[in-house]
Amino acid sequence: MMVTHSPTVWTKAEFIYEDIGKVFAPHFGIYNVKFPVILFVDGHRTLPKYQVGELRFELGITLICLLENCM
Repeated sequence: MMVTHSPTVWTKAEFIYEDIGKVFAPHFGIYNVKFPVILFVDGHRTLPKYQVGELRFELGITLICLLENCM
């Protein structure tokens, strides 16, 4: 399980990028996870950024954005 926080109540693409690259993805090797991996995120308009899309593509992650603020 992974828990992170932001200084405000809003999640930003920068936090998602860091969480995927530095926290979420390293666990793939530890637990021998098979790809592709599906990651569900809140579809708030601040999240889908180009850098996040590129990173998840490089890592073999399918990003599923749910309806805004539904989590």
